[in-house]
Amino acid sequence: MKYYDFIHQHRKFISPISSCLHLIAQQGKNIVGIELGLFSGDSFACILQACTNIKTLYGVDVWKPYSDYVESGDLNTPDYTNYEKEVEWAEMTCRHRVKWSGHKDKAVIIKDYTDNAVKKFKNNYF
Repeated sequence: MKYYDFIHQHRKFISPISSCLHLIAQQGKNIVGIELGLFSGDSFACILQACTNIKTLYGVDVWKPYSDYVESGDLNTPDYTNYEKEVEWAEMTCRHRVKWSGHKDKAVIIKDYTDNAVKKFKNNYF
């Protein structure tokens, strides 16, 4: 096989986006979309392969270390922290997945904070 198969990955891994792919596929032809927060690119690569109606898919991530406080709700203690080595690995993995998705020509990755990246687009672009 020339490219990875992100849609049928040996049933060991199902992308969190899998249940939404049919909704994206029903949005018409030549659609332009954006994913904010790519991390390792699981859902981004899956969308590129599964949704043939995508003209361009933008992805935004800053890939900087961070701590996440969301899961437990305890704002004093992080649930987990992604250090520099983890986010560096995630960025490399994301770019690798896009390259080997078979649809890198449809992908535009923007390495920046979301607040900065969205300013590059006109209102109602998506």
